[in-house]
Amino acid sequence: MRNALLGGIVALGAALALSAALGMAVPSASAAEKANAADPIAKLDAARALLSAHFGQIQKRSGMAADLQERLDTETGQMLGHQHSSWMSESEYADYVRDTATLESSLIQQLATGRYHDLASVRGEDDIPYRTPADGTMQPMAVYVPPTYDPHRPSALVVFLHGRTWTENDILVAQPVIRQDAAASNAIVIAPYGRGDNQYADPASVDVYAALDVAEHAFNVDCNRVYLGGHSMGGYGVFVVGPKHPHKWAGIFAAAGAMNNKTPDAVDAFSDVPVYVVWGSNDDYAQPGYFQKVVDTLNAGHVDAHAYEENGGRHAINSIRSSFDKAWRAMLANSRHPGSGC
Repeated sequence: MRNALLGGIVALGAALALSAALGMAVPSASAAEKANAADPIAKLDAARALLSAHFGQIQKRSGMAADLQERLDTETGQMLGHQHSSWMSESEYADYVRDTATLESSLIQQLATGRYHDLASVRGEDDIPYRTPADGTMQPMAVYVPPTYDPHRPSALVVFLHGRTWTENDILVAQPVIRQDAAASNAIVIAPYGRGDNQYADPASVDVYAALDVAEHAFNVDCNRVYLGGHSMGGYGVFVVGPKHPHKWAGIFAAAGAMNNKTPDAVDAFSDVPVYVVWGSNDDYAQPGYFQKVVDTLNAGHVDAHAYEENGGRHAINSIRSSFDKAWRAMLANSRHPGSGC
């Protein structure tokens, strides 16, 4: 029965699983825009110098010194070329540039010195390394703590997986919708790096659950309101990571990404976990009807799956904002085993 259901799914393919969430446009930059970017670029240059001076230590601690070098070079090039998504306003782009430079500099400073920020003290955004049992390295995790968070009251927690070519920081700074939805729902968001563009293959899953454990010890988390979400490659990744420990999750959220023939375990694993699938009718990487077919397959396998299609929406989160918000609210309204404890 399950094989027959899975046979009805059209494979999403590498394009979706590996798709970049930002379609880059390259408008010309004015003198004022270049001046506004100067300080963030200087901050990235200083971070690059620090990385170079402590390359060996950073590599030993994280195993990703070369990745960080490439990240800094890419971000500096984008800032110099004023490259950003066409939907970003100039104020949103200025915030993105500033916050990206701040978080990258902070991450490299921590890895260079071995002095890591206290996760429990974070309010707003930060990027903090944590130790993963997969190989003992310090892996980065972006975190957003809303201003309404009260450490004396349990809060919801969303683990959000990034898309291909994205960093953990991009979840928070390139897509303000996630911060806004988190603040509106008083939910903490953590975004583990998950080893980059590896489609959340191991050891990424180990890293994700280690990040969850660290966050649950740092914050007052309602263990019945912990959710797993992702966009693009991350939307595919929830069907890779989630089935490892399905009892951890009160809901699964996949935006512009979904189960495919390589993730069949989700049908059985999510029998007690609601799944929220969000997509645009004009998604750049999926065949028409694909996402609805995935939802139908999940429901036929006795999974409580919910469909949210944005008419005219494409792949980027901003283009499916209305449906994204509705699905987020619906998921956060659900509790795992209400009143029964963990």
